[in-house]
Amino acid sequence: MSTIDPRRRLHRRPWFIPVLRGTLWTLAGLGAFGIAAARTALPFDDAAWTVWLAAIPVLLVAAVLLGRRRQALSRRARSVRFTGPRAPAVVTEVTRYRGDDVQRLWKVTLRFEDSQGTQRWHRCVHHRRPAVGSRHWIRYDPQRPGRKSTLFVDWQQR
Repeated sequence: MSTIDPRRRLHRRPWFIPVLRGTLWTLAGLGAFGIAAARTALPFDDAAWTVWLAAIPVLLVAAVLLGRRRQALSRRARSVRFTGPRAPAVVTEVTRYRGDDVQRLWKVTLRFEDSQGTQRWHRCVHHRRPAVGSRHWIRYDPQRPGRKSTLFVDWQQR
């Protein structure tokens, strides 16, 4: 029996949650920016208004650069997920995840060895309880094997 979640119940969330979160963070940032600008330039000092108006393009460029970095990291993770080197991993510890009781989740610790011979551990949460000592495949980024966002476990038995 496969341990893959075919309907992706664990990863499903409404589309509007990230949009709402991004909107709220943007409004909070604009509010903080507006309060800081008004506090320093309220007596209508032209030099202070000039500084704050010059800061707007700098903040926009910083936001664009951060967005591009996030996209590049996402593309790298997607590439590693499909084409990264596979290493055999062994389950060393399984404990009950103390989240809500709607669905039982398990904290799983896996041990694997990267291409340079360094032993590494990866902790993740899974919806099925794998047996301690079971073997699975794990894909990782050879440039940064310790980065958690680019470690992907194949839960089918090896």
